[in-house]
Amino acid sequence: ISFLVAAAAEECEARIRSLLPLVNPGDVQIDVVRNHTWEVLRQAEAAMVASGTATLETALLGTPLVIAYRISRLTAAISRRGLRVQHIGLVHLI
Repeated sequence: ISFLVAAAAEECEARIRSLLPLVNPGDVQIDVVRNHTWEVLRQAEAAMVASGTATLETALLGTPLVIAYRISRLTAAISRRGLRVQHIGLVHLI
């Protein structure tokens, strides 16, 4: 199994590389690439993408995606009570 992680900036790449030993059991190959996001997405079978413009870019490239977004528990609780949309990703809203 191998994964390719596209990092948008040098800071993101450094953070990802620092976290890899914590999440990788060792038998999975994980490579990090910076500044080649579109090339990575074009070749990907699927992508996990941070919510925002990147979801639209990924969809336009034709890559199936899962949207990841982290919010606080309080924001999530408030959103569940007041927000009534089936999908929250930019791709779905457009």
